[in-house]
Amino acid sequence: MDECALYADPALYDLLFPNTRDCASVADQARWKLAVASEQFYIEQARERGGRVLELGCGSGRLTIPIAREGIDIVGADLSPSMLLSARAKGAAAGLQIPFVQADMRQFDFGARFSTILVAEIGRAHV
Repeated sequence: MDECALYADPALYDLLFPNTRDCASVADQARWKLAVASEQFYIEQARERGGRVLELGCGSGRLTIPIAREGIDIVGADLSPSMLLSARAKGAAAGLQIPFVQADMRQFDFGARFSTILVAEIGRAHV
């Protein structure tokens, strides 16, 4: 499968979909509120369910890293090697040991069970 140009450039992706630590520079208040609410929603869902979390389509770690900062055991999976490289670097810079693995969300087997599987989308929530 060819990699979409947006997913080949994590820096561009992060500009379009910033996490709450990076969105202070976002001038659009509605967009900023959406990013904050989205991150908080997924943190709360992971916390409420307890146990290990899998985020499919984790991209550059926009949600995976904040969830891990909360002390929640999480694995990030994405198809894009460039996004995973970025996520691993950001996770390490944050002092977190998050497993980021390459996987296709259409077919995967980690040989493990998860209490929660997240597939996040800007503006929508799927748990």
